[in-house]
Amino acid sequence: MHEFGLIADMVALAEREMAAAGVAEPASKITIVVGKFSSASPEAMRTAFELISPETTWLQQAELVIEEPWPICRCLSCHAETPVDRYVPACPVCGSNEFELEGGDDLRLDSIDIDD
Repeated sequence: MHEFGLIADMVALAEREMAAAGVAEPASKITIVVGKFSSASPEAMRTAFELISPETTWLQQAELVIEEPWPICRCLSCHAETPVDRYVPACPVCGSNEFELEGGDDLRLDSIDIDD
């Protein structure tokens, strides 16, 4: 389960950022982005977070929010921007093979919320 290592790295990054910012209060929420094409399982990442967070300084009680964006097919012919749920050989709108797939493979720590 590579998600355990991914979450461990994200938790370590969050804690380093909080320490560097001089944060004294624990985080109330941590948001990560796990794109639909990232090859990471959001469920496995949630399980890993539940196992790791109690051992941390600032994330013990933090809620984990996982955003799961779809890739966008940006057609260079018809200029449509269409979310897709699989790799596509052509624009879903006009059928052109002149397109770019953007996003959907994200895997990152997005934000850390602190209650004042």
